[in-house]
Amino acid sequence: MSLLIQPALKLVDYSFMTPKPPNNTLTVISEQKYHLRQGQFRLEASIRFGHPCVINNNNKRLKPSILSKCMLLAEKKCRKLKMGTIGFSEATEHPKLRIAFWETAIRRRKGLTVGASLWNRKKRAAQISELVDHLSLDTSILRLQAARKEYKKAKKNHKEHRIKFLEQLNPKDRARLKRKEAQRELAQASKRITGKSASKGVTKVEHNNRECTTREEIESTLLQVNKDKYHSSEITPYLQSPLIDEFGTKGGTVASSAVLNGTYLPPIGTDPDTSLLLQHLRRPDTSNQPPESLATPRTSITTDDHIKGWRKANERTWTV
Repeated sequence: MSLLIQPALKLVDYSFMTPKPPNNTLTVISEQKYHLRQGQFRLEASIRFGHPCVINNNNKRLKPSILSKCMLLAEKKCRKLKMGTIGFSEATEHPKLRIAFWETAIRRRKGLTVGASLWNRKKRAAQISELVDHLSLDTSILRLQAARKEYKKAKKNHKEHRIKFLEQLNPKDRARLKRKEAQRELAQASKRITGKSASKGVTKVEHNNRECTTREEIESTLLQVNKDKYHSSEITPYLQSPLIDEFGTKGGTVASSAVLNGTYLPPIGTDPDTSLLLQHLRRPDTSNQPPESLATPRTSITTDDHIKGWRKANERTWTV
């Protein structure tokens, strides 16, 4: 009688397939502040076949909020090149070097890595001989603010400081630098006039494989294109009978409230796709939502509120 011994099963570690936690600080803060994981779980658990998806009102505001923060963070991280605006001189250069040093000192005080060679190089360039290791973080911030004020004050008279700096050079170098600076200013002025930033008129328009070059053809073509664009919604079911009689042009009717409440019955002859859309426009049921999300959303907004809201909106991020 033979005994068959099978080898033990080898346990496989599937941890490499688990997604790693995000290293982005903004993502971690957003997950903790807006409860993204819990919201995703509740959203997946609330999905029912054949029923409209229930979305919390807080989740509706989540995307533009995070989008605006990402755009502002990207704008802060982007490198901005502004060369040639401030003339070089000792009066403007010394505060800049001090600003760079105190920014490095603050990073070092916060515990970030700062190399010894970088520290010595910036300290020597800023002409700082005192010991700064014993200074607190608040004191370093005050020194940085003072350096920025000094640089802002020096920028106002940077042209006079530049002239005084050139007078210290020998006549040959001074004449050469003045000649180059005059040529650069002339080139910048001509570039602003003839460059891409200058507004140019429309000389040609192509529409439906037809080229329009005269003024009358261009105007008639553009007017027709704009007219078709602004009147394109007139062929939709909502601007035709019988829905136009039910909802009107602004939607402030009894039928609109019935659609939000889920009690609206489309009239006979309504397009099937439109009827299905009206069914899914029902206001979500908030009976199974947490208490902080039980506030009933507004069903209408006045023209004044609409104008005030857009006036407060940020042009870059499109959020209030």
